[in-house]
Amino acid sequence: MSAGPQTKMIPMTYRALAEVLVRANGLHEGIWRVYLRFGQPTGVNANFAGRLAPSVFVPVMEIGLIRDTELTDLSVDAAVVNPGPLIEVLH
Repeated sequence: MSAGPQTKMIPMTYRALAEVLVRANGLHEGIWRVYLRFGQPTGVNANFAGRLAPSVFVPVMEIGLIRDTELTDLSVDAAVVNPGPLIEVLH
């Protein structure tokens, strides 16, 4: 699927995001899982259909990778999705 000029969003699974982050960080070994760090929720008054209502917004402060020990829907094996360079053995 290519992202043309009419594309508004390009959704990704957590596993696909983990793969992109593993490659971007040059990781070649280990199991890496996506994590999200959330900020402190802030209460505000939001206007819904002309009525004020208490609301909460929870900002995503960072998205990253954390090393893990097992594969899940949130993780990838770096050796599989981003294998390191082949080492040529000289005789």
